[in-house]
Amino acid sequence: MIRTKLWLTQHRLHSKSPQKRLEAVQKLRSLRDGSGTELLIGALKDPEPAIRSEAALALGEAKAEQALQPLIELLKDPAEAVQEAAVQSLKKLGDPKAIDALSGSLMRATPGVQRRAARALKSLGWVPHGQAEEIHYYVALGEWKRAAIYGEAAVKVIASVLSGGSYEQRIAAANAMGEIGEECVLRPLLGALKDSDALVRSAAANALARLGNPQAVPSLIALLRDRDRNVRLATAGALGELRAAEAVEPLMELLEDSDWEVRTSALGSLGRLGDSRALPAVAGLLQDADAEVRQQAAEALGRVGDEMVLDQLVLAMLDEQLGVRQSAARAAAMLNSLWERSERVRALLPNIEAALRHRDSGVQYAASCLLRRLTGRRASEAVAAAAQPEPVRKAGKLVGILEDLLHDPDAVVRLAAAESIGRLQLPTSATALRLTLKDSDPWVKLAAYQALESLGQPAASSAAR
Repeated sequence: MIRTKLWLTQHRLHSKSPQKRLEAVQKLRSLRDGSGTELLIGALKDPEPAIRSEAALALGEAKAEQALQPLIELLKDPAEAVQEAAVQSLKKLGDPKAIDALSGSLMRATPGVQRRAARALKSLGWVPHGQAEEIHYYVALGEWKRAAIYGEAAVKVIASVLSGGSYEQRIAAANAMGEIGEECVLRPLLGALKDSDALVRSAAANALARLGNPQAVPSLIALLRDRDRNVRLATAGALGELRAAEAVEPLMELLEDSDWEVRTSALGSLGRLGDSRALPAVAGLLQDADAEVRQQAAEALGRVGDEMVLDQLVLAMLDEQLGVRQSAARAAAMLNSLWERSERVRALLPNIEAALRHRDSGVQYAASCLLRRLTGRRASEAVAAAAQPEPVRKAGKLVGILEDLLHDPDAVVRLAAAESIGRLQLPTSATALRLTLKDSDPWVKLAAYQALESLGQPAASSAAR
């Protein structure tokens, strides 16, 4: 019965249909008992690469010792997939007689075959001899740092992977080029900027930044228009690392990019370049919708700007995000350690006083600190000053503002509002003050109690406790 099945399979191996021949080899592969070894060895000469590859894998799984030499010969097959299958099966056979042939593939084959050959050699206990074999071996195994130690001697081998390996290998190869950091890696990395995979292009841009060679600048500037945001992100950063003055205007264009991380990267590089041409565009991003961008814009202004942007930075100190406020404060100090004396800044006092009524308690606190630094006044004094008697047509609005502030999230602001009502003698606010006697803060309750007394409407002392 078995012989009958083998005869039928052999008959199909001579079919004109590649599909039937492949099915026949797959049938032999499923036997796994060695009975079809001779037929599989014969199939190694099939004109179809897929059939040769399937037959090679089947021989490895069957551990057919008589297939050793045919598999070694298959290492010269024109199809890379067939070579890989042959290497994989030779590894399973584990015969040291295959070492010479495998080491030859390690030195001459494509990156994919080299990687499998290196693993097979490692399993056979092979040790490379000489620098050339060591470089090929470490590259094939993906031990990139060990390969990079050889410097210029390893560039040709790594470059072959950079141009012909899998995308993961190409990324690793680009990083290894950056580790080598010698001028000889410039050309391969510039070529990798045109790779079909975005992550490879990004890795090449990062490697060129580490290389620090200005010859890469024109190619990197062209890459700022790449369709992939990761590439634009990496390229913008690379141009900043290279201190490329000619990249200022292209980077300014990138400040309008739809991706916030790209805008942030461009801002960082413009800050490193420190070119005043970028000042208006950078300052404009203090109003960006993304907090990370606003923060980076403030930091960049500290490097690019001058005292003309102090007022914009002070307004940024009232940003709703703490990181933006802190970066703006550092930037202002970088531009002028005595920025609070600037007339441009002091003209912002109405804006700062208005921020005392902001819905965000962090902004309120920032405004209070700014006000004290600029004028020496406390928040309570600032609110009172803002509430000094105005024309009658504005009185109703003033009372409403102060009463609203009695409900502010910040206890300091509520305290200031209660004190202001008492000083300004606003009897219409007595009801609001009585409600404030239930405030959670004891100092606010006390201020409301004292304000009611000043209005001639004292409340029970216990209510203020």
